[in-house]
Amino acid sequence: MKKSALTVVLSAVLLLLASCALASGTQNEGGLSSSEMKDIQKYYMASYYAADGGTPSGLASARALTPFETAASAGAKATVPADSLSTTSFDTLSRNGSNKLSNYPEIGQTSVFTVSSTGTASVYDIKVTTSFSDTDSRESYVEEYYIKDGNSDGKWTTADYIVDSSGSTDSSARVQMVLTYKNGTVIKEKIVKVYESTGSSFISASSIAYSKSLESRDSSNLSAPAVSAAAGSEMYSSVVVYIQTPGKDSSYFAGWKRKSGARIIGVRYYTEYADTANSQYVGLSESREKTVFDNNTYTLDSPDDIITALYNTSLKTSVSESMLRRKATYTLATNSSGYYCAGSATGSVHQHMRSRIADFRNNYDYIIDQNDSDFFSFFKIIESILASLFNAWA
Repeated sequence: MKKSALTVVLSAVLLLLASCALASGTQNEGGLSSSEMKDIQKYYMASYYAADGGTPSGLASARALTPFETAASAGAKATVPADSLSTTSFDTLSRNGSNKLSNYPEIGQTSVFTVSSTGTASVYDIKVTTSFSDTDSRESYVEEYYIKDGNSDGKWTTADYIVDSSGSTDSSARVQMVLTYKNGTVIKEKIVKVYESTGSSFISASSIAYSKSLESRDSSNLSAPAVSAAAGSEMYSSVVVYIQTPGKDSSYFAGWKRKSGARIIGVRYYTEYADTANSQYVGLSESREKTVFDNNTYTLDSPDDIITALYNTSLKTSVSESMLRRKATYTLATNSSGYYCAGSATGSVHQHMRSRIADFRNNYDYIIDQNDSDFFSFFKIIESILASLFNAWA
């Protein structure tokens, strides 16, 4: 496949400041304007910063979007650190109204949670809202779920577990998981599958090297990471699907024929494991996304439809597709239950995102590539695949 030479290198810092212009001397060979290039990265590659402090430089916090702490019980996973609460009485926490958690889930962040009774005995509704600093591009993250008081003693401990609306144990059950950016972008998530330490994990995601898959469209490189039996060091794995509504509608982009209503669908595979040889606790994730004009076809209630569309290389409603791979490394520690866990609040991060964007005016496809940097590379591919698919559908 023929492609042009590198045409533009942009600082992602500029993308967060709408008033900033491109550096002098840069030139785009195709049909995308400077503002389109900046806004596509800002609104349609938001996942690059979703779990990394929300800013280009990041806080190196490197946590998964929904942090988990392994506990003795396979079902005892909760986003509120129950073992760190000064008050554990469900009744008291409920009467408090709002309960504040400082520096949680990350240093510099504040979370407020509420506890409410439900119509099911010993089951409580927990709603956690995390706010971010003024320098963070994220506005808030809301996670809501049900906790069951397992022994009905009225106290919240790590032995109490997440349940679904009927009260049945389900560590993946959530009422809502919503990340909102200051620019109006909203990402809604759903946990599809959780693997505990005794189950399976996505070990193959440990290969962080980035392939040219989005350029060549080699379907073997676009497949989901294989699920393998845990080798004993894998502490937690999950599959999450999500739908992102960008803060700037697709009708803004001339390259997309001013067509409105595009959304981003995605799936993220995540694994945590203990690297005992190097005394490290490692989190790995691999995400696949597509920007689609779908007339609201995809919903979180039908995650299989989202995953099927993401791996359909002939999807005619797609105008961009992306892959993000990420590796976060912490010091290794052991929690009070004897399980491996992260021993530091911050860690080092390696991440790489590549997006393929269609331009219908010129029948070009563009590649935006960002790899461990506040800068991204931008170049065009002469033969368009995405644009030809979309034009056939539109």
